[in-house]
Amino acid sequence: NLNEAILNSVERAQKRYPDFLINKDNLIHFQTLVRNVLESKIKLSGLENFTLKDLTNDKRVCELDFHMDLTKERLQYEELNAAFKQNSDTRVVSLKYEFPQKEDGVGYLKGFVDFIFEHNGKYYILDWKSNHLGYSKEDYEQERMEEAMQANNYHLQHYIYKKAFIK
Repeated sequence: NLNEAILNSVERAQKRYPDFLINKDNLIHFQTLVRNVLESKIKLSGLENFTLKDLTNDKRVCELDFHMDLTKERLQYEELNAAFKQNSDTRVVSLKYEFPQKEDGVGYLKGFVDFIFEHNGKYYILDWKSNHLGYSKEDYEQERMEEAMQANNYHLQHYIYKKAFIK
């Protein structure tokens, strides 16, 4: 199952990384972290009392890679803003850069979506983040996470992932 697979991955990481990062004294902390992630209830409409440990292998995809032709996809600032305004006025992003393009005008974007799963006929994109928002549970309430998402343009990332997944 997913729980065992991830815990086994942590143990394999112990062999791969330097002893000061993962060792017999702190391995329990990594296992606890993984167990907490897998057993935490996801609070979204349609996912009441759902945990990641409930997923079967045929309902998930890990590290889905994608290649996107930006010229064909026309990922432009106006389109992105329109998409975010449909969801919430607070999610309008300001691009800090332009997508790189080759001389012939064709640009490409390559990436990986961390985790996609299906539940009750609906697909969900999950992207693992390690932002430090504070030391208390309250620091990770929805409002604080939304601020971090806004500050790091994670809504833009989600939009790109969604567009890539639909293709």
